Amino acid sequence: MVSGVSTGALIAPFAFLGSSYDPALAELYTSGIAETLFRPRPVFALMGTALSDPIPLRRLVERYASNEMLRQIAAEHSKGRRFFVATTNLDAQRTVIWDMGAIAASGHAQALALFRKVLIASASIPAVFPPVMIDVTVNGKRFQEMHSDGGATTQLFTAPESLLASTDINPPVKAKSVDLYIILNSMLDPEFETVRPTTLAIAGRAYSTLVKTHARATVNATYTLTQRTGINFNLTYLDEVVPYNMRDPFNTEYMRQLFAIGYEKALSANIWRKSPPAASDENAGPKIHH
Repeated sequence: MVSGVSTGALIAPFAFLGSSYDPALAELYTSGIAETLFRPRPVFALMGTALSDPIPLRRLVERYASNEMLRQIAAEHSKGRRFFVATTNLDAQRTVIWDMGAIAASGHAQALALFRKVLIASASIPAVFPPVMIDVTVNGKRFQEMHSDGGATTQLFTAPESLLASTDINPPVKAKSVDLYIILNSMLDPEFETVRPTTLAIAGRAYSTLVKTHARATVNATYTLTQRTGINFNLTYLDEVVPYNMRDPFNTEYMRQLFAIGYEKALSANIWRKSPPAASDENAGPKIHH
C-alpha cells in the first residue's frame, strides 16, 4: 500500500509504480518545472479563492497523470496493491481518502479526469491554490464538494482515525508481516525563528506551527498503534533547517536542496528511525514558565 498527502500525493503515483518513474520524479522536483507553478495573481485576488493561478498546476498533473499511468495503476490494483490519496473536504471539515487504484480500474469514462482532480486537490495549498470542485451524488442528488490540501486535516495517512484511537484491534493485525514506512518532507523538531511583527509573517508562522504540531500528533498516534500491534515502525523526515519563503514556495534551489537531502538519506544506513522524536525528546511538550 502507498498513500500520499499534499505534495506527497504528486509523488505517490511514481512511488507506487516503481523505479522506472524515478527520472520523471527527478525532473519534476529538480528541473525548475515546479517553480512555474506559483503564478501570483493581482492584488485583488485577495478577495478571490487563491493567490496563484491554478492552470500551471493543472497542466503539470495532466502532463504526468496520463492514460498510460492510469492503466499501469489499474494493473497493480488488480494484483491486490493499493494506492490512496487524502484530500480535505472543506464543506464537511473532514479528511477524504480516495482509492486511486479503484478509480483507475473502474473503466469509467471520467476516471482519468477524477484521478487528476484528486491529485490537484490534495496538492492545492490553502490560499495559494484554489480548491477543486468535485461532482458527487448522494441519495440520488448531484452536487459539488470543495476539496483542498489533504494536509489541512492530516499530514499523513497510515490508518483510519478510528483505528489510531482504538484500544481494541479486531481482527488482530498479523504484525510480523507488516512494515510501516513514513516519509515526511518537513521537520518535526521545533525551529527557532525571530518572527517579524507583521500580519503575513505572524499568520505564516502560526500556520507552519499548526502543521508541524499536527504532523507530530499523527506520527505519535501511529507509533502508539504500532506498539500495540507489533507493526514494524520506520520514520524518516527532514532533520536540518532549509530556509523557506512562503512567497516563493517552489523555488528551484530550495527544491533541489530538499531533493539532495532526501537522496543522501536514501543512501544512508541510518535513514529510518524506529520511534518518533517525542519518544526520546526530553524537551518535548509545553514549556512551563514561572
